[in-house]
Amino acid sequence: MPKLEGIRIRNYRVLHDISLGSIARGKRPLTQLTAVVGDHGTGKSTLLDALAFLSACLKDGLEASCDAHGGFGRLRSLGQVGAIEFEIAYEDNGRNSSTSLCWTQTDMAGHTSQKKALRAASLGRKTRSFS
Repeated sequence: MPKLEGIRIRNYRVLHDISLGSIARGKRPLTQLTAVVGDHGTGKSTLLDALAFLSACLKDGLEASCDAHGGFGRLRSLGQVGAIEFEIAYEDNGRNSSTSLCWTQTDMAGHTSQKKALRAASLGRKTRSFS
């Protein structure tokens, strides 16, 4: 089973650009137990919501997941015009890999190829981008 080693999230709700674990230069991978601490309103719950969103995308598809999470306008950080981006570093069977996912508002409008592409990304493809 793949193990999450790092994640970078851009333009997802209050998470304008964060990096955790081995995604950040010179940082160690996330451990099996990672504590997220911070002041009120800094994005701790949003980080967990972002992981839930990615999971739902793999299970239910991009459009359904976007709708379930309030639509693209509620997912993208306020005042941002760029895409929502995720970069994930993981280990699978002793091999380190990374996957990049990027969605624009057009992508959220109902293209049918996202679910297939996201599933391919979950199977270890190096990069997936939607624009």
